[in-house]
This record gives sequence, C-alpha cells and structure tokens, in this order.
Amino acid sequence: YVGTNNYEAGIEMGKRAAQDLKEKGMTKGRITTVTYSSSAQNMVDRYNGLKVGFNEVMGDNSESFVWCDWIINELIVSKAKEQLESQIMNYQDLNVVFTLGTESVIVGTMEAIKSQNLQGKLYHYAFDYSPTLVEVVDQELITGVIVQNCEEIGKTLIKCLADAVEGKTINDKYPIDVIWVEAKELQEYGEKLNK
Repeated sequence: YVGTNNYEAGIEMGKRAAQDLKEKGMTKGRITTVTYSSSAQNMVDRYNGLKVGFNEVMGDNSESFVWCDWIINELIVSKAKEQLESQIMNYQDLNVVFTLGTESVIVGTMEAIKSQNLQGKLYHYAFDYSPTLVEVVDQELITGVIVQNCEEIGKTLIKCLADAVEGKTINDKYPIDVIWVEAKELQEYGEKLNK
C-alpha cells in the first residue's frame, strides 16, 4: 500500500483545525462532519483521527465543543446541503464543519453555508484539494484543507515498482503524510499542482 494513512490524516486535520480555531479565539461551540459514508473504513479512520487530533490541540477547551451526529449525503450535493441546513437551523451554536472527502460533500456544504449567510462564521475544513475550493476562497466558504500528497504518492509508487523489477525487497506499506493548506494559500497550491 502506497498512500494516505487516513487515521493519521484525520489527526493532522483535527490538530490544524483546532490550532486555527484557537488563533481565531474560538474555544467553544458545536461541530459537525459531512461525509458520504459512516461505514467506509477510510471515512471511519479520518473521523476517529479527527477527534483525537482536535481534542489534543484544543486541550481543556475540547470539552466546550459538542460533536453533532455525522451527516451522510449519499454523494448527492442537494442532500448534503439540506442536511447541513437542518443542523444549522437546529443548532445556533454550530460554528465548525468538517468535510471528509468527495466533491459532492464539499459543494453541498459550501452551498449550505452560503444559503444561511454564514460565510466566515461557520468555519469549513475540508479533506482533499479541489479547484472548486479555489473559486470560493474570497467568499469565505472554506477555511483550510488537508490534502493527500499525490506527488509523493506517485514518486513512491514508481520507486517501489522500480525496486520490485530489480528484485529488491519492498515493504507492505508506505504511508505518505498529508499537507495542510490554508484557504489563502489554495490558489498558489493549485497552480503548483498544475505545473
């Protein structure tokens, strides 16, 4: 296996988001998570790691945050939007949303934030880069992103294949660390990807 360790990636996402929130003076509230599945192992691992990393960095203040039930959107933008809007209406103290992957999850979340006029107030941390995110930075629909390091994954995979062809021993697993990208850095990151 060459790729992201989803539990470790979740921890990194939680740590980075908690640090960012602390820097913004946010030490209490309600958190929700939007994903396409609560049973897919990568989503479970990301979610479990997310809570561990968040609580670790938030410290004693972590007890001042309440985690809502997951929002499962079945890969439908309108469903993710409707479900998040429902939580926004039910929980006036909802101030953090994590999206754990896929374009439909991210877009539905951003549409809900915009429809409820919570740009810059409901902090959105996403998993995986998308050009869609670059387009909404100025609208304050994204706060930060954890990105799978595809370039390093590709390089490692090629090296493993070359080593295998040469008869060298290769390991069973090559976990690749994720990258944290703040919203203000997304355009530059996207341009770097396209080179």
